[in-house]
Amino acid sequence: MFGKSSNFIYIFDYSFFGIVEWNEHLQNESISLIRKHQLKALDSIQLAAAKTAGPELFITSDCRLEKFAKKELKKVVFI
Repeated sequence: MFGKSSNFIYIFDYSFFGIVEWNEHLQNESISLIRKHQLKALDSIQLAAAKTAGPELFITSDCRLEKFAKKELKKVVFI
């Protein structure tokens, strides 16, 4: 079902993403976002990682996360 061409798509797609490693700064930022916006834990980690990485664009399909991401990041798109 998935041939060599699909592997290319995954590799190509992956080049647009970065890795933010868990550390004390990310933990503290996540906790701060939970307190500030009453976010769920995993949403706070995702948003804290985005704030740390400083992306040009943050894309989400979570309408609640979009609301708070717009307060923390420059460009947020809901899909």
